[in-house]
Amino acid sequence: MMPNSAARSMYGSPRPSRPPFGRVWPLAQRSNRLGSIERFRPVLAQTPLLRVAPTAALDDLFARCELRTARKKGVLVSLGELVDSIYLIAAGRVRVQRSANNGREMTVGEYGLGEFFGESVLQAAGPSKETVLATEDVTVLRIRRDELLSHLQMFPSTGVSLTAELVRRLDRQNDTAADLALYEVEERLLRLIGRLAARDGERVSDGVVIRRMPTQQVLANQVGSCRETVSRTITALEKRGLIHTNGRMLILKT
Repeated sequence: MMPNSAARSMYGSPRPSRPPFGRVWPLAQRSNRLGSIERFRPVLAQTPLLRVAPTAALDDLFARCELRTARKKGVLVSLGELVDSIYLIAAGRVRVQRSANNGREMTVGEYGLGEFFGESVLQAAGPSKETVLATEDVTVLRIRRDELLSHLQMFPSTGVSLTAELVRRLDRQNDTAADLALYEVEERLLRLIGRLAARDGERVSDGVVIRRMPTQQVLANQVGSCRETVSRTITALEKRGLIHTNGRMLILKT
C-alpha cells in the first residue's frame, strides 16, 4: 500500500487505487480514447519496435491500448505494486530504478519514445520489483497482459521485435555489470557517456553532443558511485579536454 500522502493523482485530486496515472479513460469514452491514441500512431509506427509491423498488426495493437498520462516526477509504478500490463511510451521519458533496504538506488534504465516498461508481465502478472518515475510529462499506451498475449498470437512479428529489444537491454545490462567489475569510476563514466552518445547523440564538428544528459545522481547510480565522485570526475574529464559540458548538454570530444 502507498502512504496516504502519495495516494493522490499527479493532478492533486484523490486517485483511484491503481494505476497511478494522471488520467483514466472510462469505457463510455472509448471512441474518443481511440481517436486520441491514433494521433500518436504516425510517430510510434517509425520506432524500432513497430517499424516493421504490418498495418493490420498496428490496427489490432492500438485498438487494445488504453491511454495514460502522468506529470514530471510522478510515480508511474511503485515498488511492490501489482503489474498486469506493459506500457509503450508515446511521449516523454521515464526512469526505472531499484532500491535497497539501506536506501541506495540503482537506475535500471531510462526510456523514451517507442520504448516500453513492465515487460515482466510477459512471464506473469505480479508485484513490481522496480519503481518507474516520469522524468518529463509522459504519455503511455497501456496494454493489459491478456490483450498483449492475444495480439502476439495473431501477429508473431510483434513478438520478434519485442524480443530483439529485450536482447538489446540485456546486452546493455551485461555491459554495465562488466564495467563495474573491470574498470575504475572514471573509465566506467566514460564508457557510459559513450553508450549514451551512441544511443542519443548527434554528430557535431568537434564530437558528439548529448543534448539532455541524465543528472549526476542518475549517472552515479548507473556507474556504482556517488554524486560527489561523479561531479569531480566530470570536472577532471573536462579539464583534460575529453568532454565539454553546458548545463545538461554534454559534448563527447572526438
